[in-house]
Amino acid sequence: MSLEQLLVFISAFAPGDDGAIHAYQLMLESGQLKRIHRTSDVEQPFFMALSPDNEYLYSIHTRGQFGGDEHEQIAAYEIIGNTGKLKLLNRQSTLGSAA
Repeated sequence: MSLEQLLVFISAFAPGDDGAIHAYQLMLESGQLKRIHRTSDVEQPFFMALSPDNEYLYSIHTRGQFGGDEHEQIAAYEIIGNTGKLKLLNRQSTLGSAA
């Protein structure tokens, strides 16, 4: 009998290569989290949201200093099955800071 597993996404709000969105499997029976993927082509991701059908993840990304002069961006990702992998679909400016 296999345990039911859910995906959990956690952002690492950091500049450069340290910024990432981590995907974990949550084992409901044990409460254990197991990291299964790291999407590292993101810069300072935060404020993430899932689409109602759980097929897409949206994230705000800071460029430079949070709340600074540079506009943040919002990125749309397709969630690839239960792998935790994210495929970038689009990225647009929020036309402001501290989005």
